[in-house]
Amino acid sequence: MCETKKILDNGIHRNGLLIAFEGLDGAGKSTQVKRLAKYLEKAGYPVVVTSWNSSKYISRSIKRAKKGHLLTPACFSALHAADFFNRLEDIIIPALNEGKIVIADRYSYTALARDKARGIDLEWVKRIYSLSIEPDIAFLCNVPVKIALKRAMKKNGNSPKFYESGMDVSGESDPTQSFVEFQGVVNKSYQDLVECENLVPIEMQRNKDE
Repeated sequence: MCETKKILDNGIHRNGLLIAFEGLDGAGKSTQVKRLAKYLEKAGYPVVVTSWNSSKYISRSIKRAKKGHLLTPACFSALHAADFFNRLEDIIIPALNEGKIVIADRYSYTALARDKARGIDLEWVKRIYSLSIEPDIAFLCNVPVKIALKRAMKKNGNSPKFYESGMDVSGESDPTQSFVEFQGVVNKSYQDLVECENLVPIEMQRNKDE
């Protein structure tokens, strides 16, 4: 995984900052993204927040397909890549050119970790996301899988979601067991990225203020 290379600032004038937050579902990263954005805006900085699977052109199709459990791993990977690069072109790069601070709730590292866990050819994924740009800093919100499961169940109503549990590839009928197994593989991929992609780990077992 350490061979991943990205094209740095290809064709853009980076006047702003790109900050990324990564982590398991239920790690608490979205909470910290919102808090950081609020803090920076209060301090007078122009801030843009962009989230995984939020492209105005792609995200609705992904959500409909997820609802019907229609996505194969390869299709899931390709649609997420389309979503990512649409946001990169329409949101992230223009904001950086304008000198804004862009906070990404998930970045290309999500694809590297999740797609690998779903059995997608990692070299193929690397080649796609080599066209992205490096964040100025990227945080990995670390939390044990069982705590992530507890938080995901609280958020989703006593059961983790089908795809966040990896039930499309695990073969498990129990979503909680599938979540532990799948997110455990994703977590291992994230830890590999800490060593070779300059992800900065943050321990998330503390309360949100800490």
